[in-house]
Amino acid sequence: MTVAAGMCVMWSISDISNAALVLNIDSVNEEFYFTGSDTGTTDAGWFSWSSAGWVSGSEPSVNISTAFALSGGNDVGYADIVFANSGLEISISPLGVIAPTALAVTGAGSGTKFSYASLDASLKNMFESQSSLPLEDGTGFSAISVQAIPEPATFLLFAMGCIGAWLVRRNARSEK
Repeated sequence: MTVAAGMCVMWSISDISNAALVLNIDSVNEEFYFTGSDTGTTDAGWFSWSSAGWVSGSEPSVNISTAFALSGGNDVGYADIVFANSGLEISISPLGVIAPTALAVTGAGSGTKFSYASLDASLKNMFESQSSLPLEDGTGFSAISVQAIPEPATFLLFAMGCIGAWLVRRNARSEK
């Protein structure tokens, strides 16, 4: 297998990891969703990731409770993502857990899509420029990776490059 073909196969894999949660951002459709899974322990009954420390609840937020499935004896009680110019925060509270109870849980992204089209331009820009969300509360969880979903034109350009590399290789073999 040529290097170019190997790169085509590697790049076409949509889920970059099953070892951690991945926030997938589709900027063309202005949607996001979570994939992957991670295991850790809640901190006082909840856990969160943030790009800029604590974000107040006065900024726009989206209830993302259906974005996650928890195992460890609990379902998601509430989960939200809060958008602010300073960054964003994702917090998850297991159902029926009352602080200060710590609980070992595995959270898995469900792939449910959410729109962020209603955000103003500065919040959209901040959201789309995220690269990772470090853990703020809880222990054992990895940072959430952020994966931008390439625009269709990017896929087309990449596919054309792969076809071109294949044709060059094929022509080189036939000339021998």
